[in-house]
Amino acid sequence: MGQAIAQIDGKRDAISGHELWEKVAGFSDEYRDDNLPITFGNSAPPNGIDADNDPRQFVRQLRAIGMPTDSLEAAILDFHRAFAQRSHWARTNVLVTDEMEIFEGRLISEWKRMRAHMKVSATSSEDDLKEAGRVLYEWAELKSSHIQIRARVTEEYVRRGTFHYLANREPTPGVYWHPNFLEHLKATLKDDQ
Repeated sequence: MGQAIAQIDGKRDAISGHELWEKVAGFSDEYRDDNLPITFGNSAPPNGIDADNDPRQFVRQLRAIGMPTDSLEAAILDFHRAFAQRSHWARTNVLVTDEMEIFEGRLISEWKRMRAHMKVSATSSEDDLKEAGRVLYEWAELKSSHIQIRARVTEEYVRRGTFHYLANREPTPGVYWHPNFLEHLKATLKDDQ
């Protein structure tokens, strides 16, 4: 549309058949069986990011393992983009029945596998527990890119943001980073009653 307006305003030459074909081919490629349209890769929260005061559970989890502010900001951005993208896919009906739930299940299953490899015990120090949480989180952020909703949906924010979505699930998160996060959460809920 922008190019058509530019042509009408005399700011560009005619739109060629090749340009039109490239645009249509690009749109059709997004809707193949192994792909989905990506529309929120540059999106940001409308009110900005305040990592130091964000009360959401997934941010509290990252604070519990000692993640720095810039990591919290990146996580909040990934969460925002993934949430917006997932909502768009749901509104436009491009997902197959239960596809998102299956993707989330795969993320949880692989998270459980990695968590089982963590070397912590009941006698581990708080510093060791935080370090174990950071190692698990690093795996989710940097080493789990093979887990995708569809083969050609490789935008990192989709997977990373979905991990944060699962960590934000209440009352019990689908994933967590600090090995004792669930115990801390139960104690907090008990204190609130």
